[in-house]
Amino acid sequence: MGYEHDDDREYETSGFEASEIVGVTGALIVLVCVLAAGAWLVPQLLSARKSGGTESAAIGSLKTIAYAETYFREADCDRDEVLAYTGSLAVLASHSLVDNALANGTNQGYEFTLSVGPDPRFEWWAKASPTVVGTTGDRFFYVDYTGLIYFSDRDFEVPIDPENIPDGITVLGS
Repeated sequence: MGYEHDDDREYETSGFEASEIVGVTGALIVLVCVLAAGAWLVPQLLSARKSGGTESAAIGSLKTIAYAETYFREADCDRDEVLAYTGSLAVLASHSLVDNALANGTNQGYEFTLSVGPDPRFEWWAKASPTVVGTTGDRFFYVDYTGLIYFSDRDFEVPIDPENIPDGITVLGS
């Protein structure tokens, strides 16, 4: 990095050349843009994971439970000659109707509960609640013997009377 003067001595120059300054400035601008995009994109991706991932998985698990309960009853899986629902995820798993992860009651950020009504021949219901509201999911889901899936942005008591659905609870797809 030197140049020659008229007196044939070489002098060292200090500082940066213009091309180096432009290169570093350009790299900093790109870095700032990437960080700004990341600051916007990360919350969007987390939100998409909730609504598209864990909440969809919860709905799928409730559909599986609905199928499993119906099959358990209609096939008389417990062989007691009474067509009744079980109301137990563990029992459904023991008949290979749900997987072990769902049988444990917690699956992909949601906690699942399953119960039968006063007469297990006719009623059952299941509920999916986010394990950490606002992080693993924002909505609560419910399915019962009718096969309809309901949701709400706030927690609610179960079972739901299909003839008298409380305010704030909506049938999925309606």
